Amino acid sequence: MVKRKLGPNESVSGNGSPASYELQNIEVTVDGQSILRDIRCTLQQGSWTSLIGPTGAGKSTFARLCKGLIPDYAGEYRIGGRPAAKDRKGRAQVLPDIGFVFQYPEHQIFETTVERELGFALRMRGDSPREIEAAISRILPIFGLGEELLAQSPLLLSGGQKRRIAIASVLIAEPKLLILDEPTAALDPLSRRELLDLLHSWQRREERTILFISHRMEDVAEYSDRVLLLREGRLIGDLETNELFLGRSELLEQAGLVLPESVQLLQLIRELSGVDLQPASCREDEIMRVVQEAWEGRKGRSTYGE
Repeated sequence: MVKRKLGPNESVSGNGSPASYELQNIEVTVDGQSILRDIRCTLQQGSWTSLIGPTGAGKSTFARLCKGLIPDYAGEYRIGGRPAAKDRKGRAQVLPDIGFVFQYPEHQIFETTVERELGFALRMRGDSPREIEAAISRILPIFGLGEELLAQSPLLLSGGQKRRIAIASVLIAEPKLLILDEPTAALDPLSRRELLDLLHSWQRREERTILFISHRMEDVAEYSDRVLLLREGRLIGDLETNELFLGRSELLEQAGLVLPESVQLLQLIRELSGVDLQPASCREDEIMRVVQEAWEGRKGRSTYGE
Protein backbone atom coordinates (compact mmCIF):
# COMPACT_ATOMS: atom_id res chain seq x y z
CA MET A 1 0.00 0.00 0.00
CA VAL A 2 1.21 3.48 -0.81
CA LYS A 3 2.34 5.31 2.32
CA ARG A 4 0.26 8.29 3.27
CA LYS A 5 1.49 11.56 4.66
CA LEU A 6 0.80 11.68 8.38
CA GLY A 7 -2.07 13.90 9.45
CA PRO A 8 -2.01 16.27 12.43
CA ASN A 9 -3.39 13.59 14.77
CA GLU A 10 -1.04 10.84 13.59
CA SER A 11 2.42 10.05 14.86
CA VAL A 12 5.00 7.33 14.97
CA SER A 13 8.24 6.94 16.83
CA GLY A 14 11.56 7.56 15.18
CA ASN A 15 11.86 3.99 13.94
CA GLY A 16 8.37 3.98 12.38
CA SER A 17 6.74 2.02 15.22
CA PRO A 18 3.46 3.07 16.82
CA ALA A 19 3.93 5.97 19.25
CA SER A 20 3.39 5.92 23.00
CA TYR A 21 0.28 7.55 24.46
CA GLU A 22 0.93 9.61 27.58
CA LEU A 23 -1.68 11.03 29.94
CA GLN A 24 -0.53 13.58 32.50
CA ASN A 25 -2.72 15.01 35.27
CA ILE A 26 -5.90 14.22 33.36
CA GLU A 27 -9.17 15.38 34.92
CA VAL A 28 -12.61 14.81 33.39
CA THR A 29 -15.71 16.39 34.87
CA VAL A 30 -19.24 15.93 33.51
CA ASP A 31 -22.15 17.98 34.82
CA GLY A 32 -20.15 18.87 37.89
CA GLN A 33 -19.28 15.25 38.65
CA SER A 34 -15.65 14.16 38.63
CA ILE A 35 -15.26 11.08 36.40
CA LEU A 36 -11.45 10.87 36.11
CA ARG A 37 -9.03 12.43 38.58
CA ASP A 38 -5.28 12.95 38.38
CA ILE A 39 -4.69 10.24 35.76
CA ARG A 40 -1.00 9.75 35.03
CA CYS A 41 0.10 6.84 32.88
CA THR A 42 1.62 5.86 29.55
CA LEU A 43 0.46 3.27 27.04
CA GLN A 44 3.82 2.06 25.78
CA GLN A 45 4.19 1.46 22.05
CA GLY A 46 3.72 -2.14 21.02
CA SER A 47 2.28 -3.19 24.40
CA TRP A 48 -1.00 -4.80 25.43
CA THR A 49 -2.31 -2.78 28.36
CA SER A 50 -5.49 -3.84 30.13
CA LEU A 51 -7.76 -1.40 31.92
CA ILE A 52 -9.77 -2.92 34.76
CA GLY A 53 -11.94 -1.72 37.60
CA PRO A 54 -15.44 -2.04 39.04
CA THR A 55 -18.52 -0.69 37.30
CA GLY A 56 -18.50 3.11 37.38
CA ALA A 57 -14.75 3.39 37.86
CA GLY A 58 -14.33 5.48 34.69
CA LYS A 59 -12.99 2.86 32.27
CA SER A 60 -15.17 3.85 29.30
CA THR A 61 -14.43 7.54 29.86
CA PHE A 62 -10.70 6.76 29.92
CA ALA A 63 -10.99 4.86 26.63
CA ARG A 64 -13.10 7.55 24.97
CA LEU A 65 -10.60 10.22 26.00
CA CYS A 66 -7.78 8.24 24.36
CA LYS A 67 -9.78 8.16 21.11
CA GLY A 68 -10.48 11.89 21.26
CA LEU A 69 -14.18 11.46 22.06
CA ILE A 70 -14.06 13.56 25.24
CA PRO A 71 -13.92 17.14 23.91
CA ASP A 72 -13.11 18.89 27.19
CA TYR A 73 -10.65 17.74 29.83
CA ALA A 74 -7.92 19.17 32.02
CA GLY A 75 -4.34 17.97 31.86
CA GLU A 76 -2.17 16.89 28.95
CA TYR A 77 -2.53 14.08 26.44
CA ARG A 78 0.55 13.49 24.31
CA ILE A 79 1.02 11.06 21.43
CA GLY A 80 4.57 10.27 20.42
CA GLY A 81 5.73 13.24 22.48
CA ARG A 82 3.36 15.70 20.77
CA PRO A 83 0.12 17.14 22.19
CA ALA A 84 -2.98 15.47 20.80
CA ALA A 85 -4.59 17.80 18.27
CA LYS A 86 -7.39 20.14 19.27
CA ASP A 87 -9.63 22.42 17.27
CA ARG A 88 -9.54 26.22 17.32
CA LYS A 89 -11.74 26.28 20.41
CA GLY A 90 -9.33 24.01 22.28
CA ARG A 91 -11.61 20.99 22.14
CA ALA A 92 -10.21 17.52 21.53
CA GLN A 93 -10.55 16.07 18.04
CA VAL A 94 -11.36 12.48 17.14
CA LEU A 95 -8.09 10.66 16.37
CA PRO A 96 -8.37 8.70 13.10
CA ASP A 97 -5.33 6.50 13.67
CA ILE A 98 -6.86 5.02 16.84
CA GLY A 99 -9.27 2.13 16.32
CA PHE A 100 -12.15 1.56 18.73
CA VAL A 101 -14.03 -1.73 19.07
CA PHE A 102 -17.06 -1.36 21.33
CA GLN A 103 -19.05 -4.05 23.10
CA TYR A 104 -21.05 -6.01 20.53
CA PRO A 105 -19.06 -4.54 17.60
CA GLU A 106 -21.48 -6.14 15.15
CA HIS A 107 -23.94 -3.40 16.14
CA GLN A 108 -21.60 -0.97 14.35
CA ILE A 109 -22.27 -2.63 10.98
CA PHE A 110 -24.34 -0.52 8.58
CA GLU A 111 -23.12 -1.00 4.99
CA THR A 112 -25.00 -2.92 2.29
CA THR A 113 -22.28 -5.49 1.52
CA VAL A 114 -19.35 -7.03 3.37
CA GLU A 115 -17.00 -5.49 0.82
CA ARG A 116 -18.33 -1.99 1.45
CA GLU A 117 -18.28 -2.54 5.21
CA LEU A 118 -14.64 -3.60 5.18
CA GLY A 119 -13.62 -0.75 2.90
CA PHE A 120 -15.56 2.05 4.60
CA ALA A 121 -12.74 3.46 6.76
CA LEU A 122 -10.30 3.28 3.86
CA ARG A 123 -12.67 5.18 1.58
CA MET A 124 -13.08 7.86 4.24
CA ARG A 125 -9.33 8.41 4.44
CA GLY A 126 -8.97 8.60 0.68
CA ASP A 127 -7.42 5.27 -0.30
CA SER A 128 -7.74 4.31 -3.96
CA PRO A 129 -9.99 1.42 -5.08
CA ARG A 130 -6.87 -0.62 -5.82
CA GLU A 131 -5.47 -0.03 -2.34
CA ILE A 132 -8.81 -0.93 -0.77
CA GLU A 133 -9.05 -4.15 -2.78
CA ALA A 134 -5.53 -5.15 -1.71
CA ALA A 135 -6.26 -4.36 1.94
CA ILE A 136 -9.45 -6.45 1.89
CA SER A 137 -7.56 -9.38 0.36
CA ARG A 138 -5.03 -9.18 3.21
CA ILE A 139 -7.56 -8.93 6.04
CA LEU A 140 -9.95 -11.71 4.97
CA PRO A 141 -7.68 -14.72 5.71
CA ILE A 142 -6.64 -13.26 9.08
CA PHE A 143 -10.25 -13.58 10.21
CA GLY A 144 -10.98 -16.82 8.39
CA LEU A 145 -13.37 -15.12 5.98
CA GLY A 146 -13.79 -16.11 2.33
CA GLU A 147 -14.14 -13.86 -0.69
CA GLU A 148 -17.57 -15.38 -1.37
CA LEU A 149 -18.89 -13.25 1.50
CA LEU A 150 -17.92 -9.92 -0.06
CA ALA A 151 -21.08 -9.48 -2.11
CA GLN A 152 -23.40 -10.52 0.73
CA SER A 153 -25.17 -8.26 3.19
CA PRO A 154 -23.27 -8.37 6.51
CA LEU A 155 -26.59 -8.02 8.31
CA LEU A 156 -27.69 -11.46 7.07
CA LEU A 157 -24.60 -13.36 8.29
CA SER A 158 -24.21 -15.37 11.48
CA GLY A 159 -23.44 -13.61 14.74
CA GLY A 160 -19.86 -14.88 14.75
CA GLN A 161 -19.26 -13.75 11.17
CA LYS A 162 -20.74 -10.32 11.91
CA ARG A 163 -18.40 -9.82 14.84
CA ARG A 164 -15.33 -10.84 12.86
CA ILE A 165 -16.31 -8.54 9.98
CA ALA A 166 -16.94 -5.65 12.38
CA ILE A 167 -13.52 -6.04 14.01
CA ALA A 168 -11.83 -6.62 10.65
CA SER A 169 -13.30 -3.33 9.43
CA VAL A 170 -11.39 -1.59 12.24
CA LEU A 171 -8.11 -3.48 11.84
CA ILE A 172 -8.04 -2.99 8.07
CA ALA A 173 -7.22 0.69 8.64
CA GLU A 174 -4.05 -0.39 10.52
CA PRO A 175 -4.69 1.60 13.71
CA LYS A 176 -1.61 2.46 15.74
CA LEU A 177 -3.62 2.10 18.95
CA LEU A 178 -6.53 -0.34 19.13
CA ILE A 179 -9.03 0.14 21.96
CA LEU A 180 -11.03 -2.98 22.82
CA ASP A 181 -14.00 -2.35 25.11
CA GLU A 182 -15.25 -5.79 26.19
CA PRO A 183 -14.95 -7.17 22.62
CA THR A 184 -15.79 -10.74 23.66
CA ALA A 185 -19.14 -9.95 25.31
CA ALA A 186 -21.62 -12.85 24.99
CA LEU A 187 -19.10 -15.16 23.27
CA ASP A 188 -18.69 -18.75 24.43
CA PRO A 189 -15.29 -19.68 25.96
CA LEU A 190 -13.89 -21.20 22.76
CA SER A 191 -14.94 -18.27 20.56
CA ARG A 192 -13.62 -15.82 23.13
CA ARG A 193 -10.20 -17.49 23.20
CA GLU A 194 -10.04 -17.71 19.39
CA LEU A 195 -10.82 -14.00 19.00
CA LEU A 196 -8.33 -12.88 21.64
CA ASP A 197 -5.63 -15.15 20.21
CA LEU A 198 -6.25 -13.61 16.79
CA LEU A 199 -6.01 -10.07 18.15
CA HIS A 200 -2.91 -10.92 20.16
CA SER A 201 -1.20 -12.40 17.10
CA TRP A 202 -2.09 -9.31 15.07
CA GLN A 203 -0.78 -7.01 17.80
CA ARG A 204 2.55 -8.83 18.06
CA ARG A 205 3.01 -9.19 14.31
CA GLU A 206 2.19 -5.56 13.52
CA GLU A 207 3.82 -4.17 16.69
CA ARG A 208 0.68 -2.25 17.56
CA THR A 209 -0.56 -0.94 20.89
CA ILE A 210 -3.72 -2.28 22.53
CA LEU A 211 -5.86 -0.90 25.34
CA PHE A 212 -8.09 -3.75 26.50
CA ILE A 213 -11.07 -3.25 28.80
CA SER A 214 -12.39 -6.43 30.38
CA HIS A 215 -14.06 -7.71 33.52
CA ARG A 216 -12.63 -11.20 32.99
CA MET A 217 -9.42 -11.39 34.99
CA GLU A 218 -8.51 -14.66 33.25
CA ASP A 219 -8.24 -12.83 29.92
CA VAL A 220 -6.38 -9.91 31.46
CA ALA A 221 -3.80 -12.25 33.02
CA GLU A 222 -3.38 -14.23 29.81
CA TYR A 223 -2.78 -11.44 27.29
CA SER A 224 -1.61 -8.31 29.08
CA ASP A 225 1.86 -6.85 29.41
CA ARG A 226 0.64 -4.25 31.87
CA VAL A 227 -2.53 -3.51 33.83
CA LEU A 228 -4.12 -0.20 34.82
CA LEU A 229 -6.50 -0.47 37.78
CA LEU A 230 -9.16 2.21 38.18
CA ARG A 231 -11.27 2.85 41.24
CA GLU A 232 -13.66 5.78 41.59
CA GLY A 233 -11.93 7.63 38.76
CA ARG A 234 -8.41 7.27 40.14
CA LEU A 235 -5.58 4.97 39.14
CA ILE A 236 -4.74 2.83 42.15
CA GLY A 237 -2.49 0.51 40.19
CA ASP A 238 -0.20 0.71 37.15
CA LEU A 239 1.74 -2.54 37.20
CA GLU A 240 3.22 -5.30 35.10
CA THR A 241 0.68 -8.11 34.85
CA ASN A 242 2.72 -10.68 36.76
CA GLU A 243 3.41 -8.21 39.56
CA LEU A 244 -0.28 -7.42 39.99
CA PHE A 245 -1.68 -10.94 39.99
CA LEU A 246 1.18 -12.73 41.74
CA GLY A 247 2.37 -10.06 44.15
CA ARG A 248 -0.16 -7.26 44.65
CA SER A 249 -3.51 -9.01 44.86
CA GLU A 250 -4.58 -6.66 47.65
CA LEU A 251 -5.09 -3.96 45.00
CA LEU A 252 -7.71 -6.14 43.32
CA GLU A 253 -9.43 -6.66 46.67
CA GLN A 254 -9.53 -2.89 47.21
CA ALA A 255 -11.34 -2.54 43.89
CA GLY A 256 -13.74 -5.41 44.59
CA LEU A 257 -12.23 -7.61 41.87
CA VAL A 258 -11.29 -11.27 42.08
CA LEU A 259 -8.14 -13.07 41.06
CA PRO A 260 -8.10 -15.30 37.95
CA GLU A 261 -9.20 -18.84 38.78
CA SER A 262 -5.74 -20.26 38.06
CA VAL A 263 -4.14 -17.82 40.53
CA GLN A 264 -6.77 -18.72 43.11
CA LEU A 265 -5.82 -22.38 42.62
CA LEU A 266 -2.15 -21.50 43.01
CA GLN A 267 -2.84 -19.77 46.33
CA LEU A 268 -4.91 -22.72 47.56
CA ILE A 269 -2.14 -25.22 46.71
CA ARG A 270 0.38 -23.01 48.51
CA GLU A 271 -1.78 -22.94 51.63
CA LEU A 272 -2.51 -26.68 51.65
CA SER A 273 1.00 -27.84 50.82
CA GLY A 274 3.04 -25.24 52.63
CA VAL A 275 5.21 -24.99 49.51
CA ASP A 276 5.91 -21.52 48.11
CA LEU A 277 5.26 -22.24 44.45
CA GLN A 278 6.75 -19.59 42.16
CA PRO A 279 5.47 -19.66 38.55
CA ALA A 280 7.39 -17.63 35.98
CA SER A 281 4.19 -15.81 34.97
CA CYS A 282 0.51 -15.53 35.85
CA ARG A 283 -0.59 -17.15 32.61
CA GLU A 284 -2.75 -20.21 33.06
CA ASP A 285 -0.49 -22.73 31.29
CA GLU A 286 2.50 -21.71 33.43
CA ILE A 287 0.56 -21.86 36.68
CA MET A 288 -0.89 -25.27 35.82
CA ARG A 289 2.59 -26.53 34.97
CA VAL A 290 3.93 -25.49 38.36
CA VAL A 291 0.91 -26.92 40.18
CA GLN A 292 1.19 -30.21 38.30
CA GLU A 293 4.91 -30.49 39.10
CA ALA A 294 4.16 -29.90 42.77
CA TRP A 295 1.43 -32.54 42.68
CA GLU A 296 3.65 -35.07 40.93
CA GLY A 297 6.40 -34.38 43.47
CA ARG A 298 3.96 -34.94 46.31
CA LYS A 299 2.84 -38.28 44.85
CA GLY A 300 6.46 -39.27 44.42
CA ARG A 301 7.27 -38.50 48.04
CA SER A 302 4.19 -40.43 49.23
CA THR A 303 5.12 -43.50 47.21
CA TYR A 304 8.71 -43.37 48.43
CA GLY A 305 7.57 -43.09 52.03
CA GLU A 306 5.40 -46.20 51.71
